Amino acid sequence: MTVASNFVATNRTLTRPAPAAEALKLKFTGSSVLLFGEATPRSGQYRVTIDGTEKEYNARVFGDGVGRLSQVVAEGLDPAKEHTLEIQPVFVSLDQPVELRLESICIAGPDKVACNVNFLQP
Repeated sequence: MTVASNFVATNRTLTRPAPAAEALKLKFTGSSVLLFGEATPRSGQYRVTIDGTEKEYNARVFGDGVGRLSQVVAEGLDPAKEHTLEIQPVFVSLDQPVELRLESICIAGPDKVACNVNFLQP
């Protein structure tokens, strides 16, 4: 699990501001991209940009509850082309703790499926 946030938890309920996480960037080949992770009460909006086209999603899908985050962010891409993907949490202010918890990025195409992409490497 990788957590991108703008805070540091000091205990289960208190936080202090921290520098906001930068965008996760990677290149891939495939026709579909799915994100899997965890939705929490601190989850918020996040922006996905693929080949320069961006769209916003809401990771807080359970209100004040906790659950699985599962989102298809791309379908119908050219599987023969190399694509660029950026994922960025949307931070409104440092006063509002926001996080994005990602476990897996799954990339699928006609000939392959790759989950648990190691996106921690540059």
